[in-house]
Amino acid sequence: MLEVKHVTKSYIKGGTPAIEDISFQVEPGKIHGLIGPNGSGKTTLIKCITGILSIDEGEILLDGEKIYDNPKAKEKIGYVADNCNFFLNYKGKDMIKFYQGMYGKFEEEEFHKLNEMFKIPLTRRVGHLSKGQKMRLSFMLNMAMKPELLVMDEPTSALDPISTSKIEDLALELKKNYTIIMVTHNMQQAARISDKTAFFLLGEVIEYGSTETLFSIPSDKRTEDYITGRFG
Repeated sequence: MLEVKHVTKSYIKGGTPAIEDISFQVEPGKIHGLIGPNGSGKTTLIKCITGILSIDEGEILLDGEKIYDNPKAKEKIGYVADNCNFFLNYKGKDMIKFYQGMYGKFEEEEFHKLNEMFKIPLTRRVGHLSKGQKMRLSFMLNMAMKPELLVMDEPTSALDPISTSKIEDLALELKKNYTIIMVTHNMQQAARISDKTAFFLLGEVIEYGSTETLFSIPSDKRTEDYITGRFG
């Protein structure tokens, strides 16, 4: 289980917090959606969850262990970033070897199984791949790590509709065995696949609960209009 307890983070000491007093739990077998406008603190939070950033106050625990500066805990986390700039001179097949060296549970067979679906050319240098191809490559590499927690920041933002559908279907299938956090700006996507949703605004969670409840809207209104009206 992932536990986020009263987490606050500022980039400048004494400055306005990027996130303030954030708390929630993510149980195994659930997809947790994070929604909010740009600059609302979503990416800052997931960088704290993945151990990239330290926090100023509070605790972030994965299976009872702190994550920051804890390699053992970080090995349990897969992170598909919004901007997947790997080693640009590496080829896809080189990235496989790199991940094999970094993560003991990495399964090359699982990677190739996923690539039968996504068809990334592994002999092409990463720098020559499109943004969507980089995102798919990152997703496959992280899934082959066999993480307990998979964190994805806008994983479908650069993908075509068919690839988006494949990622969504995989997420729904994977949640049986994984804990998933997904940042998205797509309200329909969150409504389709998230079990719980947190709405962010100006560094705070202003609404949190089951997706079914939060997206219970009047039948004559579209999801985006309703959410925009409620949460600005």
